[in-house]
Amino acid sequence: MIWQTVIPQLAQESAFLMYGILACSALHLAHLEPSNRQTYHIAAAQYQALAMPPFRAAIASLNGSNCHAVLAFIHLLAIHSFAFEQDDERLLVVDPTSPNVVSDWLAFLRSGCDYVSLVREHVANGPLNALLCEWTKPVDMSETLSTPLVDRLLRVIPGRESKDAWSELECQMYRDAVVKLGYAFLAAEKLGGAFGIWDALRVWPVILDETYLEYVRVLHPGALIVLAHYCSLLRRLEGKWYLEGRAKRLLMQILTRLDTRWHVYVELREDGEEG
Repeated sequence: MIWQTVIPQLAQESAFLMYGILACSALHLAHLEPSNRQTYHIAAAQYQALAMPPFRAAIASLNGSNCHAVLAFIHLLAIHSFAFEQDDERLLVVDPTSPNVVSDWLAFLRSGCDYVSLVREHVANGPLNALLCEWTKPVDMSETLSTPLVDRLLRVIPGRESKDAWSELECQMYRDAVVKLGYAFLAAEKLGGAFGIWDALRVWPVILDETYLEYVRVLHPGALIVLAHYCSLLRRLEGKWYLEGRAKRLLMQILTRLDTRWHVYVELREDGEEG
């Protein structure tokens, strides 16, 4: 009911939210009518371009009045990013060709989490309380994690005598990303059928350390191996129109950038589960 009634009502008073809805609607039509895909993608880009300036202004002056529209738009931003990047060569969370470490959409999600937390009380008492609850479902990372996936990925770290040996900073970056990914898989298992797109984002990309993202940008093999395994989480959401085929395309992009000697570490089963 939130997306059918409450958010359209909010959009009547929020230009950026209305444009965001129209942009995502155009992308959905592009998915439904492939023959008119280019036309709808142009429309989506135009609507999104209209949405971003007032959205940035709202973020800069976040308050109890506009925080609800900001929260709704951030959710739409994630959908828009996945749906619009079908032919994009970026690696989801970073753009290797850009001086910016974090992709724009992920930067907005990460900053949005911080900003909305400042007006949490307003959101909790407002019409989008259910979205806030979805946003803040806990992921317990308080205990040392050891799972078959985590243990297997940690064994990827080359030995100190190897010609491929990593620096201590690289090893630290890799371990942190692997452990966080392990918690992400546990969160997905716990949520089961309730696991959705926002969960897939909040349990890993949103909480990643920027050091890891920098290593993805420079195509570090360890960073790419972890990102490849994240594709398994995305595959669980293949039923969503905006994610159809996205995980496979992302994995293919990763493999083209990863030296073939590392490919053995990213062999994933076709059903999207860990092998």
